[in-house]
Amino acid sequence: MSALGIGPNAPYAHLVPYYYWAISALLIRIVVPCVIIRWALKERVGNFGYRLPGAAGHAWVYVGLFLLMIPIVYIASHTEGFQNKYPMDKLAAQGWDHLLLYEIAYGIQFFGVESFFRGFVTFGLFARFGYYGLFIMVIPYAMVHFGKPPAEVFAAVPAGLLLGYLALKTRSWLYGALLHWGVGISMDIAALIQKGWSQG
Repeated sequence: MSALGIGPNAPYAHLVPYYYWAISALLIRIVVPCVIIRWALKERVGNFGYRLPGAAGHAWVYVGLFLLMIPIVYIASHTEGFQNKYPMDKLAAQGWDHLLLYEIAYGIQFFGVESFFRGFVTFGLFARFGYYGLFIMVIPYAMVHFGKPPAEVFAAVPAGLLLGYLALKTRSWLYGALLHWGVGISMDIAALIQKGWSQG
């Protein structure tokens, strides 16, 4: 069993909590809201951003935002706060296989975050409050960052507003999830490098 990565002494046993986190995010932040939209609200899930972006050209906006974030991530990775926080799985530095498996779970969690805040909450509030609903959405979104470096907590406000606005414009939260995941991976790798991590 251990050789299969299942038992407590298996090489990837430390990843179990992160996959539990990922599956929980998938169920609570994606499946449950979709059930509510479809059966309680009697709406189409596509109306809440659960679909492909409406215009392929918008992808370049997200690519540009990702490139803009690279130097910011690099600078942040030099600080003690970010180095202590990322990657959250401290055993990810054991090798590329550990890091990759962790980042997959991390990515699923990001899809849960974006689908809930930039999908279910943003589109639900927009129907009643218009763009003002973004300011309501960003409050709990910023709060889920509590416990992270202060700079990240404060940055969550403008980032959440921008991602919410773009989700409304593209009618989808998908690109935002990919952007969020990409930034997360970049921060993890940058922080590891700053801590002297090196893989041949």
